[in-house]
Amino acid sequence: MATKGKSLIRAANRIGTTTGRLVAAETRRGRGSEPVLCERCGAVFAKRLWRRSAASRPAATSLAAIEWRTCPACEQVANEEWMGRLVVRGRLAPEQDEAIGKRLRNVASRAEFTQPQRRIVSMERSGNVLEVLTTSQKLAHRLGHELEKAFGGRTRYKWSDDGSLEAAWTPEPEPKTKAAARKPAKPAAGRKQATAAKAKPAKPAKPARRPKATAVKKKASPKGRRKR
Repeated sequence: MATKGKSLIRAANRIGTTTGRLVAAETRRGRGSEPVLCERCGAVFAKRLWRRSAASRPAATSLAAIEWRTCPACEQVANEEWMGRLVVRGRLAPEQDEAIGKRLRNVASRAEFTQPQRRIVSMERSGNVLEVLTTSQKLAHRLGHELEKAFGGRTRYKWSDDGSLEAAWTPEPEPKTKAAARKPAKPAAGRKQATAAKAKPAKPAKPARRPKATAVKKKASPKGRRKR
């Protein structure tokens, strides 16, 4: 029979124990009583998590025991406090700008349905820059990833020491046309003229010399033999 690994043994030893650490939802006010109902958005804090589903809502008989207060996300939106910042840079067509805005709002609404503490604080445009502030750094990371997945481009992330995240998304550069990509070639005639201007002027040709007349040698007549 196979023995348990060390990790399984340690996990079994921790069953039923508590560490006493505070989760992200308890860092502002500490660990309080449960259940807590937000008086603005209706989110419920139970089992150390903020939820908005119908299953997490307390029963009608226990409404008297509910503590009513404002959730951390509603406080962040009211005070304009953010933990994530997404910047969209570049000139965009009106259709693409509208599509990007719809995409960001849809992703944020889906995230808020399952995790009410992840919301958009503000979305403002100034010239060619669209700034989106979020209550959670994870939501800003997700928005940048969704833009890169849907519209291409590139997203850069920068984490700060305080846990906040700053992301910047830039669209893909427009492809250059073939006519603009090709450089105009210099005319061949211009090159010849330039080389001819640089060349030294040719010297005048010397007149051709006439061939010298050769004197025709006369053959000597044979001398007559002397008679003995």
